[in-house]
Amino acid sequence: MGMINFFQTPDFTSTDLKDGFLRIETNAYVIEVPKGWSVQRETPWGAREITGGPGEFSAMTGRGAGKQGWDQLYRTSLFFVMRAEGNSGAKATPYKIVKTKQGYDAMSFSVVDKDGFAKSRYMILKAADDDILALSVKVPNAKAEKDLVKTFDRMVVTAKLKSAKAGN
Repeated sequence: MGMINFFQTPDFTSTDLKDGFLRIETNAYVIEVPKGWSVQRETPWGAREITGGPGEFSAMTGRGAGKQGWDQLYRTSLFFVMRAEGNSGAKATPYKIVKTKQGYDAMSFSVVDKDGFAKSRYMILKAADDDILALSVKVPNAKAEKDLVKTFDRMVVTAKLKSAKAGN
């Protein structure tokens, strides 16, 4: 089982995949995370942090949030993402629409620092019923980038929303 707060019952189940990863299954989605990382309880607004290495991952659900369309979803995301950046000089890249290996329509974008390094990466998957799963990774430096991006790619490739079938 993933590491959890000793005094709280987890709101997910975990399965050891025997390859250094755990499959985390919640009521809303399934993702794979590194074994030994701490998977936090979901907040009332659907966010969950996953920590344990040099970076940090997060997952956030949104029931029906995909109805607003990609442009508005991007603007809404940036409101919160850039607010968290403060006055760091970071800038968001334009978004791209992609299709995941699971068949979800998805939006990807990054936040780059003043030197152009993609310090945060985001992927928002949209199910046919317009529920979304927003996944992100914070990369602290170029040294940690390769492993964190590889892990993030695995999280995206294996992510499944339970609400409906993939695609739109």
